Amino acid sequence: AEWRHPIGDRNPRECCTTCLLAVHTPRKGIIMGGLGDGLALFSENTKMRLSLSGRRENDFGNQSLALGAPHRVSDWQFEEILNLPGQWMVTLTTDGVSDDIQPSKMHEFTAWLESLKILKQPESSLRRSLRNWPTKGHTDDKTIATLFKNSNHG
Repeated sequence: AEWRHPIGDRNPRECCTTCLLAVHTPRKGIIMGGLGDGLALFSENTKMRLSLSGRRENDFGNQSLALGAPHRVSDWQFEEILNLPGQWMVTLTTDGVSDDIQPSKMHEFTAWLESLKILKQPESSLRRSLRNWPTKGHTDDKTIATLFKNSNHG
């Protein structure tokens, strides 16, 4: 319902979109969820622990589940992470990013994102990296969002 409001009078089928979410509550931990072909990653103390991807093996090209396209509640994926360590990070990416990351390189990708946090202007470094994406001709939307906690105190 919240997604339908901003699209106004447009046909939902013309506005299909991946949907990823991460919610942190101090008492419950983290809930990650998604519909579509994006990627949600959870890493603790710079080590990747959990990957949640909406890409199904039988999806072809840009075909995937999405808001605005026919799907069932059971098509959503959810993961709950309890007992959080002192340092953790959740990363959500659209398929424009996740399609180009090999599974064996996920740890390197999350470590690179972690390293950006210490820069004076991490946003400009990330923006530059997304503009200069190494996969030639890949014009799909590239969005990255992170949620993190550095230590037991902050």
